[in-house]
Amino acid sequence: MCQEYEQFFTVLILNLMKDQKIQSILNGSILFFNYFGQEVKCTVQEVESHVKMYEKKLQQEVIIQLRQRALDNLKSRENINNLLEKIQRQNQTQKEQQLQMKSHDNKLNTLFKCYI
Repeated sequence: MCQEYEQFFTVLILNLMKDQKIQSILNGSILFFNYFGQEVKCTVQEVESHVKMYEKKLQQEVIIQLRQRALDNLKSRENINNLLEKIQRQNQTQKEQQLQMKSHDNKLNTLFKCYI
């Protein structure tokens, strides 16, 4: 019976999560559902087992999504760190070039002073 109504329970749980009106009447341990005009009877344990199974599936999906976000964040941080290192290297190279130019200018100024 559980396999027979697996799709039913999935739709039921999804609809309950969306707050759609599905009538259910608790009569002892038997639940009666009006499922699109068809009355379906099942035990509370069957519903609980399907709900637990569905919750596990949702948890697994959430865990997978969280892991993917964490990986994406790490990649983004790595890209940002790589860009920062590149900028720092460029800045260092520019500083070194400026120092070399300044040194060269000083040498030229010294030479010109000697000739004057």
